[in-house]
Amino acid sequence: MEVVRSNLAHKIHRGDSMIAAEYKFGNTKVLIDTSYVCKTKEEREKVDREIAMAAWSIIDEMVAKGEAV
Repeated sequence: MEVVRSNLAHKIHRGDSMIAAEYKFGNTKVLIDTSYVCKTKEEREKVDREIAMAAWSIIDEMVAKGEAV
């Protein structure tokens, strides 16, 4: 069974409306992008279901290998 996957390609948005915070550590600038944060109850429930499915998939694989869970 395939576990939850997301698009791994990093998307860089230069619009300030998506940046919630900006930090600087030495020469490194860290921008906190909130565009991927769930905004509705339905989105949060979908993410919760995907997390639960991924967790159970891991448990099923461990049981199939005979590992203690």
